[in-house]
Amino acid sequence: MNGQNLLRRTHYQNLKVAEDAPVDVIRAAHKALMAKYHPDRYGPEGEKICKIVSESFHVLMNPATREKHDQSIKDLKTQEAKDSDISNYSLSRIGKLAQVPVYIGLLISCHCVIRDFISGLLVVFKRFLRFLISPLALLGYFAIVAGIGMKSFEESQFLEDLLDKYLVRKDRAEINSIDSLTVRTPQSIMELIELVELPPGSFFIGSTDANPDENPYIEIEIGRFKMMSKEVTFELWDKCVLDQACNHIPQDNGGDRRSSPVVDVSYEDVTEDFIPWLSAQTELVFYLPSEAQWEYAAKGGKQTKYYWGEQFGLNLANCSTQCGDAYQYPSIGGEFPANPFGLFDMAGNVWEMTSDCGNIGHRNNPGNGSPASKGDCSRMITKGGSFGSSQNDLRPARRVRIEKDRRERSIGFRLALDYPRKKFYSPQNATPSNDHCPVSCNNPISSISAV
Repeated sequence: MNGQNLLRRTHYQNLKVAEDAPVDVIRAAHKALMAKYHPDRYGPEGEKICKIVSESFHVLMNPATREKHDQSIKDLKTQEAKDSDISNYSLSRIGKLAQVPVYIGLLISCHCVIRDFISGLLVVFKRFLRFLISPLALLGYFAIVAGIGMKSFEESQFLEDLLDKYLVRKDRAEINSIDSLTVRTPQSIMELIELVELPPGSFFIGSTDANPDENPYIEIEIGRFKMMSKEVTFELWDKCVLDQACNHIPQDNGGDRRSSPVVDVSYEDVTEDFIPWLSAQTELVFYLPSEAQWEYAAKGGKQTKYYWGEQFGLNLANCSTQCGDAYQYPSIGGEFPANPFGLFDMAGNVWEMTSDCGNIGHRNNPGNGSPASKGDCSRMITKGGSFGSSQNDLRPARRVRIEKDRRERSIGFRLALDYPRKKFYSPQNATPSNDHCPVSCNNPISSISAV
């Protein structure tokens, strides 16, 4: 798409929507195109495209100008239909029979010119091939290979340059040689992430209620790991989109898009696009926590119905009107008190994804903190409740299943972290397997700080 072509297109074609597209579709298409061709990425050409897209958007959003535009399109189509009907042409417009020899002579002349041009091009190409295999060219090849061999000591830097190119990294993380677990990562990314270290321990997953989806009430051992103190925001997801690593542009619920938790993304969007990108950017092994890890973190070391006690308390979480808050959409992380582990919004705000398969109950839970990877794996477990949930949904034991490709305006996520396994990660191997935590998390982890 470029600015010159857009000028000759209809406003619907500029926004890539159908002529009968509703206002919501036009608004979503406008927002997606403005993000895709932002001047920060495409420079003056992007600014020109964004200007044309904005003009088309305003024309289509105004009923009067849209109706006028639709009429213009209809008139053009009617005229094209008339022009394509040969019965409307007079004999003089079709051409006289006496002019046919002139056209045939013109075609023969063009054929001769093209034949001579191709013959000359083939001569030049043959001479170029002879030069490529000449002794002088071979000597040049030898000099180039020798020069590369003399610079073999720069191989590691060359490898890092390649990784920067294909992993879309703008800055490289630096690993402290004194402590391999102390990592300094790119400020532009890590300043948006606050990690909290959770101590190892044991807890009972589920509840003692007569609810088969929350039974059996079994004890789980959890190793040491880290978790984001707040849910992943739109700002961090939009960076992934601008790097062309995330294909989906999610829609927000209103309010402060930049600092609000990202929603309208699926499990597949997170695991196939976002996590590989974030792991490549930071050189850290991020992953969706297992249900056991998430519930352990949400309970904050307590075994009560909610982390603050057995009774529901007002103004402690963002949920429906039963919570006492005034939000009609997800709130910015940190607006409500943190739980004893220092994690915000583990109750309410948005449902959070886990990596467990969507089984009923905990019978398939391995019991060691790793995800349940057997059973109904076409769906996954979400937990925590959202801004529109009831008090009951905010219990850490509450479980809701959802398809892995489904996107909802009330579902977001936060990520967990063990520690860096390698210095570099590729999008193919950045996502850890299901056995990522229970054993390895028992190792002490030093703090991770942004520089």
